[in-house]
Formats: sequence, C-alpha cells, structure tokens
Amino acid sequence: MFAKKRIVKLMAFETNLVAVRWLKGDYDVVSSITAMIDIDALKSKQQLVDVSADLSYSDNATVVSFGDFPKFLLPESVSWGSTAREWYASLSEEVSFILVHESEWESGL
Repeated sequence: MFAKKRIVKLMAFETNLVAVRWLKGDYDVVSSITAMIDIDALKSKQQLVDVSADLSYSDNATVVSFGDFPKFLLPESVSWGSTAREWYASLSEEVSFILVHESEWESGL
C-alpha cells in the first residue's frame, strides 16, 4: 500500500480563536476572531493536532484553558497582537476554554 503524501507548498497561515463555554454538558460559542498570537510559544508548550480535511492544506488545532491563554498573547510592544489581547480582555469568565485553529490558506502570492 502506498501512503498518501501531503503536497508541500509555502502557504500563509492564519490563527482562528474560538471561545467556548461548557456548562452542564452543553457547549456554546461565546465569541470567535481571527487574530495573531504567539503560535510558536503555544507549539512549544503543547501539541497542535492535525485536523486537515484536505491533503493540500494544513489545519492544526488545540484547546487552551481560559486561564492559560494569556501566556500565548503577543507582548504589548507588538502592535499586531492587540486584536487578540483586546478580544481576550473582552471575554467573561464564563468561557471554559479557547480553541486555537491554525489554518493554511492560499494567499495568491
């Protein structure tokens, strides 16, 4: 049997963040956003799982507790990190965890 091979291309990635509340067995999406975080710091602390539906694109995801998420925000000195910082600050403590989805997309470059 031959294994399927993933096509390797240089593509752009974006990070999608989904705040989820889990209460009495029910899940609710509280908020979601596409924003920059320190994805390398996250990858060094925990594994992102391949959730790709298409072999030509790479999608990876992990779950981070609400309390641990600030560890992966970019420093305030990094202006493009402000979107994620402001989003996180706006969330209420009813959020149970944050799904981090790193998705590859074709930028056309």
